[in-house]
Amino acid sequence: MNTEAHAVDEDDREKENNLLEVVSAERKLWALIHSKGLLRIDVQELYHKARSGYEDMIINDREGMELQDVEYCLWKLHYKHIDEFRKRIRHSSGSAENKKIGTSQNVASLQNNIEDHVEGFKTFLSDASLFYKDMIRKMRESCGLSEELLLSSKDYSSFSVVPANLLKCQYACHRFLVCLGDLARYKELCQKSENRNCKWSVAANYYFEAATVYPDSGNPHNQLALLATYVADEFLALYHCVRSLAIKEPFPDAWDNLMLLFEKNKSSPVHSLSSEIQYDISRPSERCFLRTKSQESSVSSNKKLEVTELASSGINDLWPLFVRMISFFFVKSRLEDFHCAFSSTLRKLEAVLALKETELKVSLESYGRLDAARSGPYRAIQLVSILIIIIHNLPEITKVNTSVDKNETEQSAFSKLAWTTTFIFMGRVIERCLEDMNGDSCPLLFTVLVFVEWLVGVLDKAELYSAHENVKNAAAYFFGVFCSLLNHLDNKEGEVKFLDRNAFWEDYELRGFSPVAHAHMQLDFSTQGEQIRNYDNGYTSRAHRILHAAMRIVEVSKTTRKWLSYDKVGRKFNAAEMIQSFDRREAEEMKVSHAKELKHDELYEKEISEENQDKPSVKNENASVDDEEVRCHYMKKMIRQLLLTKFCAVLHPCFFHKTKVSLSLPNYILVPQISDSASHIANQNKL
Repeated sequence: MNTEAHAVDEDDREKENNLLEVVSAERKLWALIHSKGLLRIDVQELYHKARSGYEDMIINDREGMELQDVEYCLWKLHYKHIDEFRKRIRHSSGSAENKKIGTSQNVASLQNNIEDHVEGFKTFLSDASLFYKDMIRKMRESCGLSEELLLSSKDYSSFSVVPANLLKCQYACHRFLVCLGDLARYKELCQKSENRNCKWSVAANYYFEAATVYPDSGNPHNQLALLATYVADEFLALYHCVRSLAIKEPFPDAWDNLMLLFEKNKSSPVHSLSSEIQYDISRPSERCFLRTKSQESSVSSNKKLEVTELASSGINDLWPLFVRMISFFFVKSRLEDFHCAFSSTLRKLEAVLALKETELKVSLESYGRLDAARSGPYRAIQLVSILIIIIHNLPEITKVNTSVDKNETEQSAFSKLAWTTTFIFMGRVIERCLEDMNGDSCPLLFTVLVFVEWLVGVLDKAELYSAHENVKNAAAYFFGVFCSLLNHLDNKEGEVKFLDRNAFWEDYELRGFSPVAHAHMQLDFSTQGEQIRNYDNGYTSRAHRILHAAMRIVEVSKTTRKWLSYDKVGRKFNAAEMIQSFDRREAEEMKVSHAKELKHDELYEKEISEENQDKPSVKNENASVDDEEVRCHYMKKMIRQLLLTKFCAVLHPCFFHKTKVSLSLPNYILVPQISDSASHIANQNKL
């Protein structure tokens, strides 16, 4: 026992001595840099001494207790060098500009000084990159991991790896990869100063690999958000800012970066943001349209033309519009301005979803300007993730904004709008999925899977706001189209007997995203290859997981609001009770109106009958007149019912298919042929 305690004391003393040596070397290093400059050989020797000291402390820290602090000190050593190089280059460049009017000798001397520091900076970045790559190799060796074994894999059965050492290795390597990404980024920025095009793929790949190795860290996502701002992609920056927040270990400055992003977006003009776009949020299945004074009399004839024009131009306007809409849930905003942003964004989303499958996939590519090799419909999964995080973080957002920007009533209104927006947007996505269900592929089915597996765990939150009319309407619309998708999948794929637990493309992309963590707990992330790279694979297994999630919603619905129900005999999902709840007020009004009409009809027929009995002598000559009056009366009644049916169909697409218009006409009435306008109304309801 005494021997063990003595050994521990020896280790502690050795660590303390090493730390003191490193601190002393670093102090001398900065004193020498400030007095002599960066390019001296003795400066480089002190730098290597301090760096080696930190390296030994990290590799030999078997318990990983001080890993985070030491690793931070190591990076700070490099960053201070980077900052010092940039300052001196900037200062020398400014001096050269000011002294251009001086002697050519002085200008040449300053120019040489700039070139020396630029070359020294590049050399330093290359040297530091090699050092961090070597650190990754040494960390793997210290944990007994071969180079072939992926750090992100869970299949370590053939290796004797201590779990604590593995976690230490993953954390350290993810930090080293982030540092490598930063070094590559600084190198490209140095190229930019030389008027050369920047290629961010090297930096981006290091950040992606860091996020894969250690999915619980928000650091790689914050750096990816920074890269997105370099290529002016606000939507991509928003997604990675959100990912750096909604994670087990959030990046400390992520919230401030998010606020800066929203400020920049609000201060910039956003194309296609228009107050002229009309949309009734209480009727979620309706489409947006642009109404101007000259168009008010011909709205229906212009809608098809609008969709064509939108689909052929300005598709990219959707993404900055989406950022503008989302900003309302985070920063001080006027509630009345939200509708304009929402309607404009929804209109653009409808235009994107109206594209053909090939064009749709191209429009949903996200990383073309960062890393062309990373292809896929990432924007779809990013859009759903942002909608999810708005609702998932409503309590935190409320806590921040209520005390600073929004009062409690406004925040409650925005919370309801968050649910309404999410249900409507996802309803549009599902409608597009229904258009692509002919074959064994569907380009957006993975977004539905992510959303419904998340939704299972938050239906209690939805219950809190479901009494609000707009939320209720939007939920009824969403579950109505969702049922159509479920019944198609159920009929095609059959009963789910075995659920594939292998993680899909979207699961790997969202690994570490805290709102969907409960769905990932049962998944196997040890598979590699096609499952990660190819989003088209796994149609049947995705369908099974969606059906499984729907059955869980059915189970939840037994104790709460009837979101969904399932008929085991007929093998059919339906949201009838949800739609009935949604339409209760309208149904009551229809019932009262129908009763009044019946009473009026009875009185009218009674009057005619009495008149005919009182005037038998003139019955024949006035029969045609009486019949014409009755025909007109029943024609008015029929048109009223058709218009009422259209109104209900606007509220619920499935209403028309479930409701039969019943007209009780006397046998002796000759019903004239329905006019073209009435036929047009009936045909519209069938769409």
